[in-house]
Amino acid sequence: MEIIDKVLEVCKILDKNKAQNIIYIDTSKKSNIVDFFVIATASSIVHVKSLIDICFNELSTKQIFTTISREGFNNSRWQILDVGEGFVHIFTKEEREKYNIEKMVGEGGNIYSLEKLVKKQKKLKETQAKKESKKTKSANKKPNRQEKVDESRKKRIDKELSKISKNKK
Repeated sequence: MEIIDKVLEVCKILDKNKAQNIIYIDTSKKSNIVDFFVIATASSIVHVKSLIDICFNELSTKQIFTTISREGFNNSRWQILDVGEGFVHIFTKEEREKYNIEKMVGEGGNIYSLEKLVKKQKKLKETQAKKESKKTKSANKKPNRQEKVDESRKKRIDKELSKISKNKK
């Protein structure tokens, strides 16, 4: 599964459970530690805990990431899922504004809203499909002139060899 597919799965879980202002920050080109951050806002401390619990359970059940762990206390305004390849941050609105990690982490990285992420994934899939199509076409292409000559030469040699073997009998 591509990283963008994994991130999109996380974002869909958050969106389905009423998280707000969901963004994805691609840090793969600027960090050796993690490839991405997903940041979302919850409406309350209870909602923060609920989103973290739901994400943790769904991602664990689907086995999308090889490792997954939680950070933060149950009554915290900011909790984190560490999924190995990236981090999922869930904040209350006040905490998100206070820490503004989008600015800190996002400088030099590509920031995507959920809608932009869906478009990016679609574009990536189309590009992959085009590459596969080109591979299929090249495998099924008509032989060029040199290939025809080589095939013809091979047939003549096979014919001569079969004549020789018949004459020996």
